[in-house]
Amino acid sequence: MTRSPTIATAPDDAPIIRMERVVNARREAVFGAWEDPEAMKHWWGPNGYSITILERAFEVGGVFRFIMHAPNGMNFANRVVYREIVRNERLAYSHGADIDDPDTFQVEVTFADAGAGQTLITITSTFHSMERRATVMGFGAVELGKQTWDKLAGWVEARG
Repeated sequence: MTRSPTIATAPDDAPIIRMERVVNARREAVFGAWEDPEAMKHWWGPNGYSITILERAFEVGGVFRFIMHAPNGMNFANRVVYREIVRNERLAYSHGADIDDPDTFQVEVTFADAGAGQTLITITSTFHSMERRATVMGFGAVELGKQTWDKLAGWVEARG
């Protein structure tokens, strides 16, 4: 069990998972970790995972394609398509496998000033059904997400 300060919620009446965490860094630094592909290589993914970036266009309509490498040697092809980018405030994108994936889900990330040089980051993932959300939760997405946000916080906080 992780001791992550990330708070995860999954309401009974909506196919979403929401995660919130305060990071000890300014919004510009936290947003920058999402914007910079070299930074993402250090924190994107759960503990023991790494990524290889195949394509990255950080703009509305742009595509971020990457392979996530699991510690057990399995590889997972991913595709993100950016729908909205408001610098230092908000990202919205679709995320799925690097195919025409019927299980693609929608993600919204907000970056809010939490005072004292801190940022409240909120990540909301919306799935096409309650059943799909249950499947994702069943394979450990909440725990794996907490590990990812721990890595993000550690990476950003180490850089001031």
